[in-house]
Amino acid sequence: MATSEPYPTQANLANRLAALEERINKLERGAPKTLTTFYNSQGDVLMRSGIDPETESRVFSVGRDTGQAAIEVRAPSDEATQNVKVFDRRGNVIMGDSETFDAGLRRPSISHNVIRIGSTPPAQTTFVYTTVGEAYFRKSNPSIEVILDYWSSDGATNIDLRFREIDTFTVLGSLSAPYNPTLLAPIPRTRLVTPSLVIPESRFPVGGQVHLIVEAQKSVGAPGGSTFTVDVLAIRGSDDI
Repeated sequence: MATSEPYPTQANLANRLAALEERINKLERGAPKTLTTFYNSQGDVLMRSGIDPETESRVFSVGRDTGQAAIEVRAPSDEATQNVKVFDRRGNVIMGDSETFDAGLRRPSISHNVIRIGSTPPAQTTFVYTTVGEAYFRKSNPSIEVILDYWSSDGATNIDLRFREIDTFTVLGSLSAPYNPTLLAPIPRTRLVTPSLVIPESRFPVGGQVHLIVEAQKSVGAPGGSTFTVDVLAIRGSDDI
């Protein structure tokens, strides 16, 4: 009685490789090499599918009857992975994969709720970090950015911002001055959007809860008698680095 060998032989491996090569060739012959495009009577693009000649990746897109894109699966470049985008009627991307991170939604996203510090932000005079806002939300994007109103008594005092995870008081990142409104009195107030701050995936996975506080202080070198206020208006998800 013949017995099976505990390990494949060289001939057996060669046969398997040949069969696999033949199967791959058949699949390649059956794959479309160009984009197939469907149009309506006005000549507007309704759907595309096939291989993008520029990126050599599979592409699928659906358009509205106006020719505007509605849904798209595409690699933005020949070195990027495919991502999914959903467009509104104005052509803006309203949902999609993050293009700069492995997980999460791309911008735009819904702003996170912010607990504001009183109806009127207290004036700060010291070079010590003071809480100016707090937020508790589920992470939807790989990074966040903060929208705030900033006012200084002299119209030129810079501030430093930092973000801390409230349970462990771990500093998640530091965004330093200058946050200078450049407008001198009598209009020393300005609205700012901070650079994006990456929320580390290792500690805060997409969908996980984040509880953080926003702190501000006067930058070193600012006049000792000047005051400032920071009113955190919103914290929103971001896809930027």
